[in-house]
Amino acid sequence: MFAKIRCAGLFGVQGFLAETEADSGTGLPGVYLTGALSPETKEAQYRVFTAIRNSGLSLKPRKVTINISPAGRKKEGTGFDLSILTAVLAASGILEEKEISERGRTLLASFAFLGELGLDGSLKPVRGVLPMTDALRRGGMKGVVVPYGNAREAALVPDILVVGVRNIQELMELFTREGSLAMRVPEAVQKSEEDREGEKLPDFSDIRGQAYLKRAAEVAVSGRHNLLLSGAAGSGKTMIARRIPGIMPELTREEQIQLTKLYSICGLLPEDQPLLKRRPFRAPHHASSLPALLGGGNPVRPGEVSLSAKGVLFLDELPLFRREVIEALREPLEERRVLLTRLRGVYEFPADFSLVAACNNCPCGFYPDRKRCRCTPAQIRMYQGRLSKPILERIDICAEARPVEYGALSGERAGESSQVIRGRVEQVYEIQKHRFRDCGSTRYNSEMTPEETERFCRLTGETEELMRRIYEKKGLSLRTYHKVLRVARTLADMAGREDIGQEQLLEAVSLRSFEDRLWGGERNAE
Repeated sequence: MFAKIRCAGLFGVQGFLAETEADSGTGLPGVYLTGALSPETKEAQYRVFTAIRNSGLSLKPRKVTINISPAGRKKEGTGFDLSILTAVLAASGILEEKEISERGRTLLASFAFLGELGLDGSLKPVRGVLPMTDALRRGGMKGVVVPYGNAREAALVPDILVVGVRNIQELMELFTREGSLAMRVPEAVQKSEEDREGEKLPDFSDIRGQAYLKRAAEVAVSGRHNLLLSGAAGSGKTMIARRIPGIMPELTREEQIQLTKLYSICGLLPEDQPLLKRRPFRAPHHASSLPALLGGGNPVRPGEVSLSAKGVLFLDELPLFRREVIEALREPLEERRVLLTRLRGVYEFPADFSLVAACNNCPCGFYPDRKRCRCTPAQIRMYQGRLSKPILERIDICAEARPVEYGALSGERAGESSQVIRGRVEQVYEIQKHRFRDCGSTRYNSEMTPEETERFCRLTGETEELMRRIYEKKGLSLRTYHKVLRVARTLADMAGREDIGQEQLLEAVSLRSFEDRLWGGERNAE
């Protein structure tokens, strides 16, 4: 007998349609799997047939051939177990036509099957159910049968019926009993809008002093600019970075789905939270490898730049990252995506993140306080020189921490809360939304093309003359020139101005103080 069951697989961050075919016929008894399968997918034959036996079902000794198409695409993971099981049961006669209810025929004809099998016949959750279910919906499938633990996640996809099962016995009941398929989705796995109760996000009101860095953070978030915080150790750089997600506007529904897909593929989706609603904050260690940051491995998985999409990628102690890792950020910062070329094809991962980096001024962290800093000028130059000019040019704002006065620490008055700052940021977002409504993919000031920069950041009169003097005196590159104009545009939006004034232009230039000190000819370490 022959049976064909629909299923789906993963390629990068996208799901693709697949079919599991099974043929049970005469010949030397055995199981043969074909279809460009990874080792863990090939091992499904042991899981499937052991689970069938431990579930009280009996198969006759037959030659069983199983193929998962398309054969030209590599199939990886254990999510094909359930489709293989269903195809084998149908091809072996255990699911006989006379015993299958009308609902069961609908399942075989227009439903897909995803899930991993345990040896006892239980169904275990798998990675990437959300993007695979979305691919099945776009492919015209009516519904999908998934492990009970994946049902809430799969139910996030609209216009497709999700059925959750715990084991082979429940799967068999679907084919033999009449009734509504919707009854198979318990209330606990229906679509839920409830957020997981978690700890309160860190608030900007906790920070005393460092008004300059807080201002830089607000400007960076308002225009989605990349930010580098420098200064002595313990000056509050990390505290400010960890509070930045709290002043970013809420994720839209579409952004929540996109982010949830990434975390589902990587197996990082919390069991009690099928939909991620908070902007991510990822802080990889400086010893992280290049594949860990950009993505890669076998199978190919997204890296930290993708997991921080729609949120913040925080690189603390930036100069301590390996040089090739830092330099590899050039293209993602410009293109907002990562392209990895492998033998099996080209993988594209999103990199729509806000970079927030932090660094000290010297290896010991105390420079320029020469009473405590014992680093030599050569050590300081070598440490600071790990940040190349091309990387600094891709960071819009380079702000340096200033000493905090004791009065700011001992005062009882708290600073502005994250909620207040977020309210101002949302107003600037609305201005940008209106400005770029006819500009294609551009959404924020930091994403403006050179043509859009010339259009929306036009300078006139004394402001243009001031920009000319700054450009010539500092020897700005064209990229840095555009960066300054985009930051100035954000500052003008924050001030409610239609045009860019001299005040906004000068502040935009001052927000690159650290780069000036490194590459403007001034070597304070001498």
